[in-house]
Amino acid sequence: MRHKSQISVDEVDLDGQRGVFGPERSPASNQFADLTAVLKGKDKYFKPWSETARVTSLSKSGAGLFIKKPCSAGRLVSLIIAMPIDLRRYDNDKRLYRIWGLVQYCYEAGGEDDAGFHVGVALIGRDAPDSYAKDPVQSYRVSGMGRDGLWKVEELDSPFKQRVSVRYWNQIDATLFQLDKKQRTIESENTITENISESGASVFTDLRVYVGEHVRFQSSSPAFSSLSLVRHRRIGSDNRTRIHLEFIENTFPILDVKAPIEEEEED
Repeated sequence: MRHKSQISVDEVDLDGQRGVFGPERSPASNQFADLTAVLKGKDKYFKPWSETARVTSLSKSGAGLFIKKPCSAGRLVSLIIAMPIDLRRYDNDKRLYRIWGLVQYCYEAGGEDDAGFHVGVALIGRDAPDSYAKDPVQSYRVSGMGRDGLWKVEELDSPFKQRVSVRYWNQIDATLFQLDKKQRTIESENTITENISESGASVFTDLRVYVGEHVRFQSSSPAFSSLSLVRHRRIGSDNRTRIHLEFIENTFPILDVKAPIEEEEED
């Protein structure tokens, strides 16, 4: 039996009056295994497509989704979701929340039994730009955040090029847990990140951990936890030690970071 907060394509009509509304959730709960969204878009021939996606992360301004077919970064899509009331910017009286979003990334994930793609969507508001009606495969990029707390977008002259790696130079409060070979905690430390991406982070530390060892990285805002592999250890010009971590359990919800400071780096 499907959980009551799941939505399928067949349950949603054009005016959003049919469907199911699940219990309210918050980003901190980090429990989205039973929450789905209908993702819709159009191809270059204006032919509509839709897919029921599994929600992996959710905030007022962004969503992480798991889908079976890829979609292009830089394209606009619409979402229909049983959004918790505290995460909505409008339509608090409706059972389903309809909102447009910009695909920020799409990469292959999962195994043979659950193959698919992780998609990150920046939420932009109730309506798509006028240019979308003229060209549904127009590429866009984020151009700031509006007063309503949703992202603003602008057209690109050429197709969006997905970056190999984007690091955000935000100092995020985090806790590191040093682990033994059985992944039991030996020591812990409250610290901050030097920078962070979806797949890893550079973290200031005084712990005696070395390349090849495992630690657990945990943050409360946004809520995130992942077993992590120490890839590099270095001392900066400020004489502070950093370790570079690769998240090997989960993907960091970068869309939940407020006002990310972006710098592009190639792997």
